[in-house]
Amino acid sequence: MINVLYVEDILQWQDALKELLLQYGIAVTCYRTGDALVNAILADNTDTFEAVLVDWWLYEDDGETRQLMQGDDIYEEIKKLKPYLPQYVVTQEDDLDRITNTILARCHFRRFFSKKWIYEENRTMIEDFVNDIRLSVQNMRTMMANLPQHASWDLFKPLYFEFRFNNKDAWEYFEAGIMDEVERIRNADFDKKNTIARKLSVKIRGAIQIKNILLARRVILSELLWFGGCWHDVEVKLGYEEEPNTVYENQYRIYDGGFRTHCNALGFRPDELRTKGQGLLLEEKQWLQVFCSKYDIPYGFPIT
Repeated sequence: MINVLYVEDILQWQDALKELLLQYGIAVTCYRTGDALVNAILADNTDTFEAVLVDWWLYEDDGETRQLMQGDDIYEEIKKLKPYLPQYVVTQEDDLDRITNTILARCHFRRFFSKKWIYEENRTMIEDFVNDIRLSVQNMRTMMANLPQHASWDLFKPLYFEFRFNNKDAWEYFEAGIMDEVERIRNADFDKKNTIARKLSVKIRGAIQIKNILLARRVILSELLWFGGCWHDVEVKLGYEEEPNTVYENQYRIYDGGFRTHCNALGFRPDELRTKGQGLLLEEKQWLQVFCSKYDIPYGFPIT
């Protein structure tokens, strides 16, 4: 069962959409105002609700006075609170060009639902809409299940979500160029005064830089797979000094305190990566498969 929220000022439409979607295994909780819906999302600490349906025009009981919060206002509030939640707009319109040039030009809803589909019994459009909800929710569940569990990510999650979901163009640009950026860093000269920690400072003037964090994680992950899971080889490659005349019997351990601190700051738990590869973002796993294919490296965990 998928649980979604729906803000709609007309009770008849609340009942109609609620009854319709329940036939497809989607439970709908309805609210009449944007304030009530936003408050419900604020109170939903366990992410019980997995998608949001937003009526574009909302009116008071007199049917003429517009409510303070309209569809675009609600959309923006939800993006601030939980940007990973899939949002859909509900409208009386079914003209795609008109909706694209008005509603979808202002807000990046995943897609729209037309109320006309209900009384016209347009099953094709309804089922396409339902399938998109299912796919979006499944992708969101997978993404959330793959979030690193290290305590550092209590700080990183809001920044990651904002970067990942609030600016689609910025995220796509980042993903498009990250392979070249990783290669540039991997091929750089490292030494004890010029480690990856210095090349990619986790904090710049007190502000956490999520791009640097994500890039540093991929550099370390790519080196880890390159060296077959040998953390010591990775730390040496990235400029963390070996102690003279020291015998390193276990190549799968981290020995340098500075490198261990940096990995912790980036949200890594080395033990997780030695077992099932837990604690990796979904897009990191996808990117690593491409990286391994490029260099003919076996991909998979454990990699020891």
